[in-house]
Amino acid sequence: MPTCPICGAKIHESTRVCPACRIDLPGSRAGGRSFNIGGSLFGIVVGGILLLGCVIVIVLPIVQEKRGLVNRGSSESNLKNLALALHVYHDDHLSLPVAQSQLDATAAAHGWQTRILPYVEERTIHAAIDFDLPWDDAAHAAAFQKRIGLYLNPKIKRTHDFRGYALTHYAGNSHVLDRTPPIAFADITDGLANTILVGEVKDGLRAWGEPGNVRDPGLGLNHGPTTFGSVWQDGGVFFAAADGAVHRIDGSTPPPFLHALATPAGGERVTFPE
Repeated sequence: MPTCPICGAKIHESTRVCPACRIDLPGSRAGGRSFNIGGSLFGIVVGGILLLGCVIVIVLPIVQEKRGLVNRGSSESNLKNLALALHVYHDDHLSLPVAQSQLDATAAAHGWQTRILPYVEERTIHAAIDFDLPWDDAAHAAAFQKRIGLYLNPKIKRTHDFRGYALTHYAGNSHVLDRTPPIAFADITDGLANTILVGEVKDGLRAWGEPGNVRDPGLGLNHGPTTFGSVWQDGGVFFAAADGAVHRIDGSTPPPFLHALATPAGGERVTFPE
């Protein structure tokens, strides 16, 4: 059976007008009928639109999937680099940073992500901060409004809070970083490879300079602004272990198992899921 030379539809030999794109067919000039240029152009346009639609339907999901993989890879890289920065800080100070340093008994001064600025290539911002003043002192406004790429998950579009402070999309494990005095890696007797250090958050985003940016993995995942949470479609959350390795943990993982991974010296025999 012949086909239309414009859109490729199958046509009967005696057909003069393509039933698909409605153009007069070349060579079908019986009865003095001539080839309709206007119809041909219309058919070309319709065929082009149909072809473009097919391309979009096929290509768009592939592009979206690749973009998702790139975003996920970027977040994993951020976590790995955060863990590395904490290791270098540890080498220099013989302990991990505390979640919130104190100016006095009532006022919290600075958070752990401020302390590691020199180790994430942000020495200029670090030099602009007076550690004898609270983090939200007016003198620090410009410094804490600066976005830091390593602290941002590319999947999350929100980068500043209502005050203008730049956000972080990651939080520390409260069992490790919210300790006074600060702990050293030697204190993590459950093993660095078996202990959560930092992880992804989705809700309750805080400024990167704000003291106390830690959460308890033992509260479970994806349960609101006080827990670690996933921005990914599958609900999984990425964490960096204290040895620097990055792991994905399923969103339905039971809290007791997460608690065992969170405690640095609980004596539990658990490992990250494969």
